[in-house]
Amino acid sequence: MFICRKNVAFIIATEENHFIIGLKKAEFSDGERFAVAVSRVGNRGAIVINMDAQDFLEFRKKIGIGVILKSISNQHGIEYVILQDSLGILAATEKIDSVESISESAFLKNALTSDSIFSRTVNFSGNEVYEVVKRFMLADELVGIYRVGLSLDDIRKVESRMTRRLIIISLILAAISVIVLSIIFTNQNLKSISEEYKRFKSFASSVLENMSEAVIVFNQLGKISFINSSAEKLFGIKYEELSGKKLSGINKALEELFLQKLKLKDQKYFETEIAIGSYNKILLCSISFLPEEAGLEEFIAVIKDITEEKTLEEAAKRNEKLSAMGQLASGVAHEIRNPINAIGMIAQRLNKEFTPVTNENEYKKITELLKNEVIRINKIITQFLNYAKPLELKINPINSGVFFEEIYQLFLPQANQRQIRFIKQGDDNLAVRFDADMFKQALMNIIQNAFDAVAENGEVKIKYYKSNDNFLIEIADNGKGIPEEQQKKIFDLYYTTKKDGNGLGLSIAQKIIHQHKGVISVSSKQIFGTTFKIILPL
Repeated sequence: MFICRKNVAFIIATEENHFIIGLKKAEFSDGERFAVAVSRVGNRGAIVINMDAQDFLEFRKKIGIGVILKSISNQHGIEYVILQDSLGILAATEKIDSVESISESAFLKNALTSDSIFSRTVNFSGNEVYEVVKRFMLADELVGIYRVGLSLDDIRKVESRMTRRLIIISLILAAISVIVLSIIFTNQNLKSISEEYKRFKSFASSVLENMSEAVIVFNQLGKISFINSSAEKLFGIKYEELSGKKLSGINKALEELFLQKLKLKDQKYFETEIAIGSYNKILLCSISFLPEEAGLEEFIAVIKDITEEKTLEEAAKRNEKLSAMGQLASGVAHEIRNPINAIGMIAQRLNKEFTPVTNENEYKKITELLKNEVIRINKIITQFLNYAKPLELKINPINSGVFFEEIYQLFLPQANQRQIRFIKQGDDNLAVRFDADMFKQALMNIIQNAFDAVAENGEVKIKYYKSNDNFLIEIADNGKGIPEEQQKKIFDLYYTTKKDGNGLGLSIAQKIIHQHKGVISVSSKQIFGTTFKIILPL
C-alpha cells in the first residue's frame, strides 16, 4: 500500500495521537486498503496499520450504526428508530423510506433547539405510534435528532390492564370505603344506642329508686338481682347486707307466697298480710315476667304497703257504724225515756202511798229495786244521748311538750307504784291545734288500758312526732297483746274484756279523735304487746 509520507510526518510533527488515512489503492495487490496511523508512546514516530478495504467494510457492516438500529428495531414494541439532521436521514431502520423534514415541522424544530425530551402521537403505516424525540450531540457538536416510535398496542394493553386494575382497585377501595363507612356508622349507631341505653338505664334506675312502692327483681329460684330503696325501707334491710341475696333473706313468708304464685301462674294483683318485724303489714303485690334471652326467667314484684289505707278504711267504717249507732241510740233513747220515767214515778208512788197488808219488807225491796233499775236505764240512755250528740270542741294552739308533760305527770305515780317503765319521747317544740281537755280524756283512756295490760316491771311508751303534714302519737306497751279476733271489736260501743269495764273508754276516745278529723288504729301481737297509733292532720 502506498502511504503518503506527509500523513506520517503530520503525526510525528504534531501532538496528535492518531490519524485516519482512510482508503488507499493497494501497492502490491489489486483493490484498496484502509489505513490508520498511531503515534508511538515515548519515542517519536508512527505505527501504520492497514487492512483490506473489503474486510473492513464487512466488519463495519457487523458493528455499524445500521446494525445497532436494526437490532434496536427488532425489539418488541419498537416500530422505528430514525437519526436525522436538517438535510435528511442519517440512519434509520428498514421500514423507513421517507421522514418528515425538520424544517417543515415546528415540533421537530423545538426538539432540535432544546435539550428536553419531546413526545407525540403520530400515524405510521396506518397504526397509531407514540414517538419520542430528542436531539443528538456528539463531541459537543449537534448532529441532529433521533426519533423512536413505540407501538401503542402494548401501551394500550398496559393502559387497558391499568384501567382494569384501576377499576378493580377503585371497586375494592369503594367496597372498603363502604365497609369502613358502614363500620363508622355502625359504631356511631352503637355508640348512640349505648348512650341511649345508658340514659334509659339511668332513667329507669332513677324511677325505680324513687318509686314509693317496693320493687324486687328475682328469678324462679328466688335469687334476688335488684331491690330499690323503698323495699329496703319496708323490710328493714340493706341489699349489700342481704345474706345469699335470696327472697328468704327478706322474708320467709314472702318467698313462699311469691314462689307459690309463680307455680300457680297467679301473678296478678293480690293482697296479703305478712308479719314484718313485730307488726303485721297488709301488702298489695303484683308479679310480672321479665323477658330474658338466656338464663333463668326473671320476675319483678311491685309491693305497696296499704296497711295505713286499710286502717283508715276500717276506721272510716267504724266511725260510720258508730255514728249510725249513735243516731239510732238517740232516737230510741227519746222514745224509751218517757215510759221509763213514768215507770220510775209509779214505783216511787207505790213505795210511798201504798202499804201492803202482808210481806211489807218484800214489797219495799221490789219497789226500791224497780226504782234503781229505772235510774240505771235512764243513765244508760243519757250515755247514749251524750255519745250520739256531736262534741263541742274548743280548738286552741297547744305546745306538744307542755301537753304531754301534764299527761306524763298524771300517770307517773301509778307507774312508780307498779314499777312500770313509763317513757315519754317526742318533739316538745311542735305547735299543734286541738281541744286539750277532750284530747287528754281520749289519751288517758288509751294509756290506762296500756297500764292495765302490762304486768309489774313492764313498759309503757308514749311517742309523738311530726310526719309530712300529720301529727302522730303512738302509745305502745309490752303486755300480753290483744287476740286478732278481738282487735276489730275493741272500738265498738260497750265492748269490753275487763270485769269492771263499761266498754265506753275506747269508743269515746275514737269519737274524740274522729271529731278532730283524726284516725286511730291498733296493731297488736300476742306476747309482744300492743301499739295504738293516732294520726292528726296539721
